[in-house]
Amino acid sequence: MMNDILPGSVITLRARAKINIGLWVGPRTASGYHPIDTILHSVALADDVVIVPHPRFRLVVPDHPELETESNLIQRAYAWLLSQKLPVPPVEVTLHKRIPVGAGLGGGSSDGAALLRWAKSLGLHWRMVPTELGMDTPFFLQEGAVRATGFGNQYESLPAWPKLGVLLMNPGFAVSTKMVYQAYDIMDNQEECSIDRVVSAWHRQIIPDPICNALESAAWRVAPALKDFRDAVSRWLSPFSCIMSGSGGTYYSLGMDADQIAWYREKLIMNKVPWVAETQLSAPIAQHPLST
Repeated sequence: MMNDILPGSVITLRARAKINIGLWVGPRTASGYHPIDTILHSVALADDVVIVPHPRFRLVVPDHPELETESNLIQRAYAWLLSQKLPVPPVEVTLHKRIPVGAGLGGGSSDGAALLRWAKSLGLHWRMVPTELGMDTPFFLQEGAVRATGFGNQYESLPAWPKLGVLLMNPGFAVSTKMVYQAYDIMDNQEECSIDRVVSAWHRQIIPDPICNALESAAWRVAPALKDFRDAVSRWLSPFSCIMSGSGGTYYSLGMDADQIAWYREKLIMNKVPWVAETQLSAPIAQHPLST
């Protein structure tokens, strides 16, 4: 356990992405949130969060300076720790982004969770993570696989499937989660999207087919180009399925072996897909803790 950051010490944390393996969404409640039912699974693709001592808190995002704002979840997490009167030391945090922004992969929440994991390593404790730091943030404190219900903040542990290959594809533009949910609210959302069947298959280590995402049609309404992207990628990936993660716009495919993933990745790049990543599902955080 680390009690302090020694002068000159550098702490590097991996802020892993996640995918949604199926997603059911209910009507908006009086609280303003939607109940959901989904499997969250972490993947090896990750941002790097580098923490060093500094006279005052500072956030640096070298490749994305536009993210150096008070709304960044790293900055918000640090401010929240201070608001709890916790003795968190001043540091400089450098964020190296590899997870696309606004991609349905939880990158912002994972970055904020990395800062909280660092704080826990200092021996700091708190009762619960507030919703304003992101519904997915508690998941990224544990990673692996969970069934998330309620407003995405109630977890049932599921068996992780580390090393299962994942091919990720993104159209090169962000999709607003807020706008997708607004579109969902005004649409006729009667499509059956059973997560029980998906969870049952997952327990038996069977890749579910099909995997439904109830927000997909709403995401297409917000960003019509996303449907064109999905249609094209589906043709190029045939016979493998193409599934949207979260509120979009990243799609993924499961079930390929390493050679197939490499072959399809090259095929997508040749067809000028803006962003393609070869990765795999990852284990819970306890199996790959804080790294230095």
